[in-house]
Amino acid sequence: HAKYGHIQEVIVQNFRAKADTKLGADADEPDLDDLCWTIAQARLILGPDMNIQAPPNLSPGVYQRLVGAGINDWGGVSPVTPD
Repeated sequence: HAKYGHIQEVIVQNFRAKADTKLGADADEPDLDDLCWTIAQARLILGPDMNIQAPPNLSPGVYQRLVGAGINDWGGVSPVTPD
């Protein structure tokens, strides 16, 4: 990205288990600390000019922690979709 500017954004999306999928029944979801650590590492590695996104619909009520960890792009926020 630093050389050619090809990457527009990086999405850090936490896994959410779903009962009707192969991973749903037995997989543990990462906790909020894991998500924030991953966002912070992406920010450190990719630098201040990269857009780091974490979908807010997957982490309701903890928006300040996501911002504090390093996101600068909410992504997925739309007046058209319900989530």
